[in-house]
Amino acid sequence: MLISFSFVSDEIAYLELKSVLGRQSINFAFGIRKAIYKYAVIHL
Repeated sequence: MLISFSFVSDEIAYLELKSVLGRQSINFAFGIRKAIYKYAVIHL
């Protein structure tokens, strides 16, 4: 019982970690795109 519970909680923690990392990478990509856009606007 305890083993299966810890397995489930590990699974949930893994999914939460994945979603957090996914959001961060999306924000990171948007940040890079915005920075490139600003750089291009300044240099045109």
